[in-house]
Amino acid sequence: MENTQESTTDFVQEFPVMDRWLQEAVDEGFLAGLDGGALMDLLEWVECRERATKAVRCGVLAAVARQSVYGRGAVQDAATEVACALRISERSAQAQVAEALVLTRLFPEAWGGLAAGRVQVTQVRALIETTSALDDAAARDVQERVLGKMGEQTPATTRRALSRAVLKVDPEGAARRHEAARKDRRVAHYPEADGMGTVSATLAAEQAVHAMAVIDAHARASKQPGDARNLEQARADSFYQLVTGCQKAYPPAVVTVTVGVDTLLGIDQEPGDLVGYGPVTARTVRRLAAQKDAVWRRLLTEPATGLVVKSDPYTYRPTADVRRLVSARDGHCHFPGCAMPASRTDLDHVVEFDHRRPERGGLTTAQNLQALCRRHHQLKTHGDWSVRLSATGVTTTWTAPSGRRYETVA
Repeated sequence: MENTQESTTDFVQEFPVMDRWLQEAVDEGFLAGLDGGALMDLLEWVECRERATKAVRCGVLAAVARQSVYGRGAVQDAATEVACALRISERSAQAQVAEALVLTRLFPEAWGGLAAGRVQVTQVRALIETTSALDDAAARDVQERVLGKMGEQTPATTRRALSRAVLKVDPEGAARRHEAARKDRRVAHYPEADGMGTVSATLAAEQAVHAMAVIDAHARASKQPGDARNLEQARADSFYQLVTGCQKAYPPAVVTVTVGVDTLLGIDQEPGDLVGYGPVTARTVRRLAAQKDAVWRRLLTEPATGLVVKSDPYTYRPTADVRRLVSARDGHCHFPGCAMPASRTDLDHVVEFDHRRPERGGLTTAQNLQALCRRHHQLKTHGDWSVRLSATGVTTTWTAPSGRRYETVA
């Protein structure tokens, strides 16, 4: 029998997630009738239920990863479908599947504590992360030293206890790992909502503390009487000024923006797409386009079909214009849930290109091309996933090894 998403409804009806009493507890009238003590009792009870549910979830994920259909790699292959089913990123799914396998195999006692509601998910995760570089025997030794007190600790306290236990169990290894970790020092940028971004630096602990002290001192010194900024805002301003040496809000920069001409002309307010960030407001696009060093590049398309003009659909490799159009259209890898920027992906023929008789189908057109990161491109070419293009050329349907189907829209 073919597995489809529709079967989920029958499953939930047969095995309801929440019992009737818990459903009643969601009602505001029910909650209003409880005093403070009863509400806290209820909160603790719900928390225990949630922890138990998380323990079951780990068991399910581990069982999924052990299914024979994911024969080429239990974590990677299973996580691919988990990401689709739960609508999360593939990286997050891989982390969750790997975490579940480690917890159920190496730390059954901690898993049991989670199921009983005695320990928190964050504590269990800290145990797994802190012992990831240890051998099995040493990792279990760390668990034995810390698990008994976890139920009385906060996650931060547990993490400190785990760090101490690792140093006691494997002091020489800890020193080696620190020296190796220093080689992974880096700076990264993470886009945030509402036109903001986060810049983070991974440094040796002492360097991080020193850097933060310098930023804090600079921020405090910069605050003059009448300065309306709070200290956190002042720290952010000081960080930017110390790194760039620039006092302006917007220093000169090179950016790539995809935008419709009507937006540039102010006819509509459709957002543009800022490469490296995502959608930005029409006002931001127009401001960027108005800068003196802005360089404009246009794509000419045939209005009825959207095909790029001066492209040859019967050649295997797309033209630069077609590549730019597909990258701008898709924005990211076209596999369900993947967020790899299109600029870092391959262009894949949805319907395979016929090298001997190109006119038979699989044309090199924007409608038959999709941006796929290297992993998902190889998964389609050599894996157990299949993809089908809709008759309109707008929707692609991916079929997983389990038989479940997932759709993406251009």
